[in-house]
Amino acid sequence: MLTKTGNTSAYVNGVGVFSDDGSTWTNYTASNGITQSEYGINAIAVSGSSLYAAGGDSISISTNGGLSWSSSVINALGQNGFILSIAVSGRANFAGTTDRLFISTDGGNTWTTYQAPENGYDYVRSLLVVGSTVYAAVGGGLSISQDGGATWVNHPSGNGLGFVDSVAASGSTIYAAGAGLSISSDGGATWRNITGTPPPVQDANARKL
Repeated sequence: MLTKTGNTSAYVNGVGVFSDDGSTWTNYTASNGITQSEYGINAIAVSGSSLYAAGGDSISISTNGGLSWSSSVINALGQNGFILSIAVSGRANFAGTTDRLFISTDGGNTWTTYQAPENGYDYVRSLLVVGSTVYAAVGGGLSISQDGGATWVNHPSGNGLGFVDSVAASGSTIYAAGAGLSISSDGGATWRNITGTPPPVQDANARKL
């Protein structure tokens, strides 16, 4: 399994959706209209009753629980690029790729290109949207936008923040996983890394939150 959101999981060859009690499991693949590349499905997102699955340069979207899918293609991505992360907030879709960030404000019909937030790496490995705030895990740190992705404040690795692969938030607390687990309670201004302290982190590279 590559990633999991709620009761939806992404696999190399498709998307699986299981019931709330886990008693049934339904797989959706290219035969259901999901678009994917040789890399398979890299990221998924859930917004209300809609499912989103990213593979290659496309995001497949289902509004009926996975029974049918339509594709939103990011043509500007180029032949060698692919989508690593996606996040959805209403009609706003965010796609992090191997070198840039793309934002759609019309449900994926059109996309605007943004240079990847700078933190020493171009790969946008993980995205999180909370209201108008966007968090982007960019390997060498965490970038935060308070205006929907138009401008960014960069928080490079160091001073308690490690290499970032994944980001999550609860209220005003931000969690960044990669080189252990880093926690900020002040919007990313300061960090503490809890690697090696209870609860124990067995692997120093905590990849997903």
